[in-house]
Amino acid sequence: MWSTGSACRSKYGVVCAICALTVLLVLHFVREYVLPNEFLATSFTTFPHGVIRTSSGHIFSDQPAPHGKSITDLCFVVERSRFLLNSGGFHVGHWGFALTSILGELEKHFRKYNDCFERANVIFTDSKASRNKLTKIKSSAAQSEYATSTLSVLSVLTGLEFELARYGDEKNNLTTTCYQQNTMFVDAGRFPTDDGWIGRFASNASRVISEYFKCNQSATDDVLIYNRRGTRRIRNEADVVSTLHRKGLATKILTPNELSPMEQICEVTKNRKMIITPHGGHQGSFLFKRQGVAVVVVSPKSALLECYRFFVKRSDPWYSIKGEHAWSCSAECSHSKDAFVDPSCDNTCARRARSENADVSLAALERIVAMHFHSGEDIAVISG
Repeated sequence: MWSTGSACRSKYGVVCAICALTVLLVLHFVREYVLPNEFLATSFTTFPHGVIRTSSGHIFSDQPAPHGKSITDLCFVVERSRFLLNSGGFHVGHWGFALTSILGELEKHFRKYNDCFERANVIFTDSKASRNKLTKIKSSAAQSEYATSTLSVLSVLTGLEFELARYGDEKNNLTTTCYQQNTMFVDAGRFPTDDGWIGRFASNASRVISEYFKCNQSATDDVLIYNRRGTRRIRNEADVVSTLHRKGLATKILTPNELSPMEQICEVTKNRKMIITPHGGHQGSFLFKRQGVAVVVVSPKSALLECYRFFVKRSDPWYSIKGEHAWSCSAECSHSKDAFVDPSCDNTCARRARSENADVSLAALERIVAMHFHSGEDIAVISG
């Protein structure tokens, strides 16, 4: 009996050992491969339960930091990060949405953050992105010279060392713990609807950029036509130049493709009178624009397109041209006095308009020039 029972116990012991080993292997797989990706794909409207280590080497907790624990890092979690990808790669405009939110949060809590924190880590997530899409987003951001350039600017503006969370072979050596009190959520899919995010950081941007990044603030031109390649470009830019020249305004034409990311930032900080530009993500750099420089946004004839009005202060002059119509935008352009909005243009119409190019109505442009400079006299004399 003893030998039979011993054999049975031995047999069951082997089975138990195999089961235990299988459970451990499954748990290891879940911890290393399933939980990190599923966790990063959540909406982050609330913290997940417990503590989970993500593939980026960061740890998120739904608990406050332990009493007495020193925390020197901030965590900015960028939600709806799928908007950071477009057909051309990294989307400058939607990245600007995230940056304005980051600066706004820091403005609201500057005293607390300035006293406690040294570094800010930017982490990407999206509740609707597939695992592969999320990996592509992370890779695109990590490889984007524009993203790293703008974070360098934010580091100088705020005194915090900003860093993208790296992944894969380029993963950071650091391991950051993101607790309730050092984590903030920003949205790459939501543009600012007022200028409340603008405080001393954004207000000092052109001066700080000039000092630390050696940007030449002077401009030999009065007006920059900041055009695009591909869709939504201004087709009659030569006619626009001629019209402005007759008004006494020296004009230069550039596209973002001609400039490095830091040159794009430097260009919008220059001391000129006006920037004329079609609607597009390249306006993401306008969050660093020199205050007081007027912006004229040209929409395709079939739809009014806007996102970037409050990348600048409400008091900054901002104008809209759509077909033959021209008006000043004291608020969002679609809600400003004299705005021309076609109520029959639905989302399908707006999406179609994004594939169109635009011819600037010269009559509309002349009305804006007269509106902005308040006279038909020689502009060089009026505006100095």
